[in-house]
Amino acid sequence: MNVRVDIVNVVATTHLQRELDLELLSIMLRDMGAVTYDRRRFPGLIVKLDDGVSYLIFRTGKIVVVGCRNEGHVNQAIRALVKQVAKVVGNLPSTLTVQIQNIVATADLGYEVDLETLSEKLEHSVYVPDEFPGLIYRSGVGKPSALVFSSGRIVVAGATSVDAVMAVVEEIRRLTEARKSSAESGESGDED
Repeated sequence: MNVRVDIVNVVATTHLQRELDLELLSIMLRDMGAVTYDRRRFPGLIVKLDDGVSYLIFRTGKIVVVGCRNEGHVNQAIRALVKQVAKVVGNLPSTLTVQIQNIVATADLGYEVDLETLSEKLEHSVYVPDEFPGLIYRSGVGKPSALVFSSGRIVVAGATSVDAVMAVVEEIRRLTEARKSSAESGESGDED
């Protein structure tokens, strides 16, 4: 595949296996970044870092991490938070289960796409140009969805692995590449 794919956000969760005092953490984690905690408005503690990573920390010990660029970045962000939380609450599990919940990626095919034709070829797709300028593709239950624009740009969301992102982009590329190739051969034949 000769398509540039950029991961723009990875959302992951983990669990510290213990209850947390969010009032205390809201004070102790201020050195990490901007901390917001108002349990009347939201049940979790929010920590926003300067690099775009944010944490949602819940009393139950559940942590949601957003704003990472890849799985390694997720693990690094969780380790950094756990290190700070451990200073406040004491020992935490030495290994945590981290689950990728959502990957958002963009891709650019590098050529324009006939969305009307693509919608006819691509099952589970919706294209209503009067309502939205892109084609909406739902690749199946539990699988990623994509927005495809006539410019050739694609936005993929709902993936839980980079392989799933790549599979959706490849499927769209394969279907549009065949159309692009036949259009180009038809154009060159008209010039004779």
